[in-house]
Amino acid sequence: MLSRLGYAEALDATGDHAAACAAITEARDRLLAQAARIDDPSRRKTFLENVPENARTLSLARQWLGEPAGPLALRTAGLCPS
Repeated sequence: MLSRLGYAEALDATGDHAAACAAITEARDRLLAQAARIDDPSRRKTFLENVPENARTLSLARQWLGEPAGPLALRTAGLCPS
């Protein structure tokens, strides 16, 4: 996760926001797929919210993709092409 997050942030820092959005989308999707394999809801929440790179990935996905908070994270509007 850390390398995917770093890649997305590097793309954004160089001004390639569209590519950064694509990278954060992939990172978010992989993260949520991993989280879905955790059966215990409390552990899943900890995995998503208390692991810094996971929380940052979800936060950037919300910011850059205009997504609502939470694991359903639908691509709704905004900053990135669909």
